[in-house]
Amino acid sequence: MILVKARVTWCIFLLIAVTPLFNSVSLISAILTYQTHATDSIPPASNMNQYSLDVYHPPALPGPPYTRYWYDSGTYTRAVTNSPTYDRSSPGRRYVFTHWSGDATSTETTSDPILIDGPKIAQPNWKTQFEVDFDIIPKGAGTVTPASGDYYKDGTMFLIRAEANPGYVFSSWTNAFSSEIVSTETETTIKVEYWTVLNANFNRVSSDSVYIEFQRGGSNFIKAQHPGDVVR
Repeated sequence: MILVKARVTWCIFLLIAVTPLFNSVSLISAILTYQTHATDSIPPASNMNQYSLDVYHPPALPGPPYTRYWYDSGTYTRAVTNSPTYDRSSPGRRYVFTHWSGDATSTETTSDPILIDGPKIAQPNWKTQFEVDFDIIPKGAGTVTPASGDYYKDGTMFLIRAEANPGYVFSSWTNAFSSEIVSTETETTIKVEYWTVLNANFNRVSSDSVYIEFQRGGSNFIKAQHPGDVVR
């Protein structure tokens, strides 16, 4: 390749003589220089074909559904995604990566090598999870299992249990958003279909009351709270 380079320089010299008052002469000069370069050193276009790789984004991510990358034919590359990702438009919802599909493979967030020999698509697959939170009412009245703030796959059913601290008795599980009573049993099963916040409600036991809780077969608890209560 022959490199041709040319430089053109214009120089303008401006001389202005001004005769102001008091018979003094001021000289103002200015030089304006402008340079241009002409060259054929721009790299020639590649002789290799290029193909696109479209890497799709997690659900609910704002903007286009994928990002497009270009690679020379015959090269290898990998697709990468982040997990988990949180849905900004729906509190308590997140997406956890499971595997790649399309032209990408792997159960890791970084795919196996992808051969670029034509247009390619890398599609990450996700499972939806929801957060389950518990509030103890009043604070310090008891404990709840499992722990608050865990995430569960959409549709999961699991057991929750409340245990009263000394001086308190369990009352009910209620939905923190609607105040709807979910259960009056210390143990109950819930199904995760959305962000869930449950209140575990407890009542303080007065000094003139007696609270007894015991189990008669199965998992049903029988309660006697006040003197004179009859347990059958």
